[in-house]
Amino acid sequence: MKFGLFSVILTLLATVANAESELPFTPVNAADQKVITSKSIEEELEQFRYIAEWATAQAVYETNRLKFDQATKELDRAKTLLEAGTITSLKFSGILYQHKLLEGEMIRLSNEILKAKINAEFHRLRVLEEGNPGQDYKAELSQILVDGLLLDISSVTSQLNVARTSNEMASAHFNNGKALAASNRISKAELEQRQLIANTTATQVASLERQLRVIRIALTNFENNVKRAKKNRD
Repeated sequence: MKFGLFSVILTLLATVANAESELPFTPVNAADQKVITSKSIEEELEQFRYIAEWATAQAVYETNRLKFDQATKELDRAKTLLEAGTITSLKFSGILYQHKLLEGEMIRLSNEILKAKINAEFHRLRVLEEGNPGQDYKAELSQILVDGLLLDISSVTSQLNVARTSNEMASAHFNNGKALAASNRISKAELEQRQLIANTTATQVASLERQLRVIRIALTNFENNVKRAKKNRD
């Protein structure tokens, strides 16, 4: 193993030292298991690397949460202004769309926190599996993969919701443009640009829908793996 990896683990250990209460779980060490191998040490390194990612993701989430809270206040003000007739529905739609983008980003960031925790737990189990021959961790490892796919579904669903909103707005913009073009209020080039944006957002929606279907198929397979692993162990 390269010395650089040892410096990485020392840095990570220093980061989490005396702060176990702030960790997603209690980490395990390769040296504490029945046997120690180069593979178990590598898995231990990966465990701490994802713990570090978990901590970083939390910090990024907290920073962006302040922006999202401010955007929520702006959206509430916009609702009041819309009801009072002070702003147009088009202006409000733009503010609402920006809020949806930030909301999707917050969901993505929260999923990153959970994903890092899941990955760290996966490598923690791999340390135990490598260091304790004869013990069966297949069910637990498969369950972690299931949890990861559930997060992927949550993340893609969030992206899909934003994409659908974007497509709805782009389609409405294009349809409005057709009426404007008919009365020569916008150019043919402008109308074609609106159509391109509408088509692009529609393609994004279709792509995310396909991605979601594939993940759900994979999820079903892994859930079956968990059931089989538990049945074989029992």
